This record gives sequence, C-alpha cells and structure tokens, in this order.
Amino acid sequence: MTVNSPYASPKATISRLAEWDLNTKKSLGQHFLIDDGVVGRILRIAELNEGEQVLEIGPGIGTLTEAMLLKGASVLAIEKDPRLVALLEETKQRYPKQFDYINADALEVIKATRPCHLEHSTAQPKDIVERLHNNQQMLSFFNKM
Repeated sequence: MTVNSPYASPKATISRLAEWDLNTKKSLGQHFLIDDGVVGRILRIAELNEGEQVLEIGPGIGTLTEAMLLKGASVLAIEKDPRLVALLEETKQRYPKQFDYINADALEVIKATRPCHLEHSTAQPKDIVERLHNNQQMLSFFNKM
C-alpha cells in the first residue's frame, strides 16, 4: 500500500500535534486530515505533475502539503493560525525551493491581491478563484469534489 502522507493517520496526527504543542482551535474551525486514502484521492483528482504550482489554503499541520511536495509540486500555503508558523518554517527548511507560506487570513490576501478591475466588484471568493489564471486543473479539482 502506498503512503501518500506520513501525517495522514489518527496516530500520526496526534503525534505531530503533540510534537508542536498544538491542539485544534474551534474558533478557526480547524479539522485535520487523518485519512491517507482521502489524501490519495485528492492527489488523483488534482492530477498534479512535478513542478506544478499549488495554492493551499489552510495547510494545518501539513498532511496534504507534504503529500503534494513529495509529488514534486511547489506549494504556496496561506495559514491564518500563527501557532503553526514554526511548523511551516520547518517545512520551508526541508523544501526551500518548493514551499513557502503566508501567515494571514486567505480572504484578506485575496482582497489585497484582487486585480484592479475586480476592486469594486461584488464577486465572491469562488468567483475570484474561477477568474485566476487558466489553471483548469484547479477548477476541475473543485468541480469533482
């Protein structure tokens, strides 16, 4: 059986949370991915190829992040929880050319980086994602979920 992410099991997730002295924060609606089969399904649906760029919102403890990095993708993660910065820094040290992160609220990042023609638009984040560069795989991924 292929393991997609070393963190995708209840035991591994609990261990990683303990290692970094973390717990879930209900106010952020945090849930951690603990099923490697789900990670594998996400990877198959996304059809990631080596070198592809991924924007990951809410990487958490890095379960899916690690799997995408192991596939050779480059990942930019946006994580709101400042308690996860040290963990994200450790990931950045292990994958300096493939991984970077922004510690911020993803909705605020989207608002701050909106193209000027959308500045006064009433478009919702989903609309903005659909208007992002021609990343058909991302749109296909969301449509299949």
